[in-house]
Amino acid sequence: MTIPPALREYAGLGRELAVIGAGTRAEIWDAQAWNEYLAEKETAFSETDDPIPGIL
Repeated sequence: MTIPPALREYAGLGRELAVIGAGTRAEIWDAQAWNEYLAEKETAFSETDDPIPGIL
C-alpha cells in the first residue's frame, strides 16, 4: 500500500508502521507512536482500582 507523502506527513508516519485492527476499520500508526501509546495506556490501566469483571 502506498501512502502519499502529504498524508504520511500529516499522520506523522515514519519508516516503520503498525497496522491495527480497530473494530470495522484498520488504523495505520507510526510504530514508535503506537508503542508509546500502548505503554501509556498500560500504565494508566494498571493504576486503576476498578476490578476486572469476573476476576476477584
